[in-house]
Amino acid sequence: MTESLRVGVVGGGVIAATHIPYIRKAGGILVGVADLSSVRANDIADRFALRNIYRSVVDMIDAERPDVVHVLTPPHTHAEVAVAALERGVHVLVEKPMANTSAEVERMLDAAHRGGALLTVDHN
Repeated sequence: MTESLRVGVVGGGVIAATHIPYIRKAGGILVGVADLSSVRANDIADRFALRNIYRSVVDMIDAERPDVVHVLTPPHTHAEVAVAALERGVHVLVEKPMANTSAEVERMLDAAHRGGALLTVDHN
């Protein structure tokens, strides 16, 4: 028997409402949502009965110790959010596009190697 993954969601926008049911269907344990907007975070938390709301990915990681985070923020923030998680050894699934520049992609890959974490891009 395998243990369920503890999953954090970063970004409380429209795409979070798509990811959360799939995380649960796959057996993931949702540990929290992080968003700079308390309105978005509270909305997604209310819609999906999540108790733990954070202003940043770092706050959520420090408090909840997720195995993986889904980065569902606007594309120009993907690298910053992913690097913060990867450097802390947290696996990352990042929504497409992965990043805006090849330099951002390199930063993400370097952080994954340094943190010993996996990095993958969601694409349908």
